[in-house]
Amino acid sequence: MGKPSRAANIIGGSFIVALISHAQARSESDKPNNNADRAPAPDPRQIKK
Repeated sequence: MGKPSRAANIIGGSFIVALISHAQARSESDKPNNNADRAPAPDPRQIKK
């Protein structure tokens, strides 16, 4: 394996790890803190089909 492909693998691998870490941190920080952040669920008896 030559130097260019080794450098590309290192850069590409680092990018993938950073992308996964960013996605995980973002999904953990986007959770609502309480029910006031969410719209109330509709009453199933009142939903028209």
